[in-house]
Amino acid sequence: FEAVERLPQEVRPTKEVVLKFISAQMAAQGSYGKLKRLAEKIEAVMTTAEGVTYTIIYEGSLTFDAISTLSDDLYLDSTTIDIVTKQHEWSDASLTNWTIELFDDFDAKSGLYMVVDIICDANASDYSGTYNASYMGNVNSFFPGTVDEGYLVGSYLTMLLNNNPTDTNAPISTGSITIVCNADGTETFTFNCEDDKGNKITGTLTGSRVALN
Repeated sequence: FEAVERLPQEVRPTKEVVLKFISAQMAAQGSYGKLKRLAEKIEAVMTTAEGVTYTIIYEGSLTFDAISTLSDDLYLDSTTIDIVTKQHEWSDASLTNWTIELFDDFDAKSGLYMVVDIICDANASDYSGTYNASYMGNVNSFFPGTVDEGYLVGSYLTMLLNNNPTDTNAPISTGSITIVCNADGTETFTFNCEDDKGNKITGTLTGSRVALN
């Protein structure tokens, strides 16, 4: 973090990106550990596969520039969402990573667009479950939204107009997302979340997967 703070502002990654990088490195090296955010401190305790424990402490301002452009709470309510899914391998073979895209209208590419970026059990029959916000890449977690190289990544929402993002966007920063893969082939997403400004993002979206060529 100290090195990050010395970078010019225009190339400085957010602390959220640094935390995600640390967790990815831990996973790649077979490490495990935990992050704790205290009043003015972030503490990372990591143990490698060889049993060596490292403690990294950042002390200082934990004020983040808000990404969200929402000015109020957002309630989600639709039963006609178009769903596109992509499955990715994860460093821990017992887990898998799904990025799930939710469209108001996949063909028009206009209206609400959301991405839900989750980690789940690789052996599960589907990704039904409740996922809590975490940068650690643990089972039954979703990656909070942030900005990387000028683009929203992780879990977030935006409004599209003719396949172009508008000025309405927000990271999904905290909370939980419950997903149910229904017997009729539809999928239901229930949000109990907040963006990085504390606006509530709640409600339920239901829809079906888009058949892609």
